[in-house]
Amino acid sequence: MEFGFYAFLLFATMAFWILIFLFGVAIPYWVTISAADKLKKLTGKNTEEEATEVVSE
Repeated sequence: MEFGFYAFLLFATMAFWILIFLFGVAIPYWVTISAADKLKKLTGKNTEEEATEVVSE
């Protein structure tokens, strides 16, 4: 009986920290990256092409 309770606590704790990571780090990262990409498309700036031009010179 104790093993099942401890297994439940282990999985519940892992799920809790995964949710904290997702909502605190991963999702804001994805939203920021996609917003920055959309802003680049709206403004017409392509920093990747500019970076390759600087490197090739």
